[in-house]
Amino acid sequence: MTSAFCPGHVSCVFQPVDSFDAMSTGSRGIGIRLSKGATATVTPRCDPAVNIRLNGVAETAHITRMVAQSMAPGAGFDIDIVNDLPVSQGFGMSAAGAIATAVCIADLTGQSRSDAFAAAHIAEVVGGGGLGDVAAIVAGRDVPVRTVAGMPPLGRVENADIRIDHLTLAVLGGELRTDSVLGNPSALKAIREVASTAMDAFMADPSYDNLFAVSNVFS
Repeated sequence: MTSAFCPGHVSCVFQPVDSFDAMSTGSRGIGIRLSKGATATVTPRCDPAVNIRLNGVAETAHITRMVAQSMAPGAGFDIDIVNDLPVSQGFGMSAAGAIATAVCIADLTGQSRSDAFAAAHIAEVVGGGGLGDVAAIVAGRDVPVRTVAGMPPLGRVENADIRIDHLTLAVLGGELRTDSVLGNPSALKAIREVASTAMDAFMADPSYDNLFAVSNVFS
């Protein structure tokens, strides 16, 4: 049995980018890496079953399941994930859970952190989760800026050099599943257009105040 914690991530601006390669697929954008996130505890099983519980409740959790099956085909695990923040509210919880689980399985199977991060990114992209959360989270910056879509080294994440010591998070309205947005062609078209302008505006003035101003305009 092993455990790992992974922080969440709020996307302030995102511009989806498709590619023939999952490692190059993702998004350009700006976000805030959080101190709260997801803790995964993974216990190997003697059979091939993969059982996943989110905050004590059995769930399909298809993205986390994809991580387990891709990193250890045929192996069984009991995976318990405790989320500090609610899911489907823009806090990057699916990515955080996928990364934490991937790190645990990497430790159990002798794989590298790079293998774990790649598995989490691919599962997010293929499974309809976030398109840039994994790259942003593993960059280790307070305000990571994804200037090239995809998972490094194919993608690129820069540091906005903005320190955020305190941040208040609030939930407004009901759940909004990522795949319901990414699967809407008209929404994607609008998002890509506005995101391009928002990215240019932020890069011209990468300051604390402009981060929130640009985020509000994009929203």
